[in-house]
Amino acid sequence: MYKPLLYLNNKEIKEIVQYDDAPSIQDGENSGRTPTLSMDRDILGRILSINVSIGITSRAEGMLILNILKSPNITVKFLDSETDTYKTIDCYCVDPKKELLDGMMSYYKSITFELKSNTRFD
Repeated sequence: MYKPLLYLNNKEIKEIVQYDDAPSIQDGENSGRTPTLSMDRDILGRILSINVSIGITSRAEGMLILNILKSPNITVKFLDSETDTYKTIDCYCVDPKKELLDGMMSYYKSITFELKSNTRFD
């Protein structure tokens, strides 16, 4: 059964050709190695990064997505690859990229972007 991977502000994102949701542990200032080389970790929590590449998309659809990505607070509903359940978080977008399809300026060849959670993801 088909399950959409991603929604941005309740808009389903289609034509996804690459998707990776990856939580990462954020260390505090007290993390580091001691003089005996033992590792002490001051774990503050995890943040979530979602990397997405979208394939050939109409210019109108692509512009809708790119306009959503400009917002500093995007409501993201995603299919968590660790639990196969939907989760919702607030994110911002890091450095979206787009490429028009040669000879067919009414289509994007690709749109790639990275979403980062605005708050802890634990």
